[in-house]
Amino acid sequence: MKKLFGFLIAAIMVLTLGAGAASAGVGSEIPDNGKHYQLNIIGVAKGKTADMSNPDRRTVFVNLGKNDAITTKINVMANTANPTQFEVIDGNGTDGEATIAVPYTTYGTLSYNVYAIALGKPGGSVHVDAEVTFDDNTTAGLLMTSFDLARGKDIQARLASLADELERGAYIPDSLKGLVRVGEAKQRWAALKQFSLKHGHFLVTNGPYRLETWGGDSVVLQVFRDLSYPLGVGSFDRHALPSRAFVSKVEERRDSLRISAEIEKPVRVQRTYTTVREPLTSASEVGAYRVEPVSRYVAVSLDGTVRTAGTAPMADDRTFALDLQGLTPGQYTILIAIYPNGNQVNPEVKTIPYRVER
Repeated sequence: MKKLFGFLIAAIMVLTLGAGAASAGVGSEIPDNGKHYQLNIIGVAKGKTADMSNPDRRTVFVNLGKNDAITTKINVMANTANPTQFEVIDGNGTDGEATIAVPYTTYGTLSYNVYAIALGKPGGSVHVDAEVTFDDNTTAGLLMTSFDLARGKDIQARLASLADELERGAYIPDSLKGLVRVGEAKQRWAALKQFSLKHGHFLVTNGPYRLETWGGDSVVLQVFRDLSYPLGVGSFDRHALPSRAFVSKVEERRDSLRISAEIEKPVRVQRTYTTVREPLTSASEVGAYRVEPVSRYVAVSLDGTVRTAGTAPMADDRTFALDLQGLTPGQYTILIAIYPNGNQVNPEVKTIPYRVER
């Protein structure tokens, strides 16, 4: 698959050569201002077998037809390896095709003017056609990458018209039917239109950045927070800076153990954080979220057999009650760990000797 001209479909030039040679490049009749690349297309009577993949070359060889026209395709593709350079990828067109690579950009588009002049014996001729070809993958790339939601004025007008149409029809995607009401659908499309009128583009985002202004060589992003969006600053801290819990006190009661705990949690200060350890209470929070600890325990007899295991729920007083009623008389070791907010990495496992009397 040929790459894209800075998100434009790769063009293919089809040259039909008769007697003589042709040169496409800069000449006395061709503008030579601005950045340009001169490529010499040379017609030969016999095919070439030498390796012509040197990117620094400026020549492409094609078959020379004496009696009948011969067609050679010169494929033009985006130079993904060296995006600022013109290069000859395959200079041997005597097998029917040659390939050159041209500069491209991943942001926006680049376009090229192609000029050709014919040089050679009188009576020869050259016919040049610029054709557009693409396969299914290239089409998908075009539809996505040339869809400029900020700078494409034509796209802006078409999207604004489409938003009006979708609002009038209260359009609801099939996957959301039954979940979204007609009024909500209209409100959604109206909000999209209002966003474009206010900001001058359709590049909608929930934050923390929004495209504010843009120019030829600069882009300004505005920092903001959408308070209607449930995930805000620090929402994912619990994954990067997980909390830990520790058993701080054990009270033995009839057929049970009552466990108190402490929590070790990070406290953010702008871009840094410190770690604090405090009693686990009903007010314990990590960032904007309440701590939701879960405790698990096992009871092991002296012979190493696990006699019971379970999960100890947290009571209203923020302690954990271990129900041990099913144990028969004897000596046991109770192992318990507390997992705050789903963090099961490197927990502290507390061992507690426990005896059941007859």
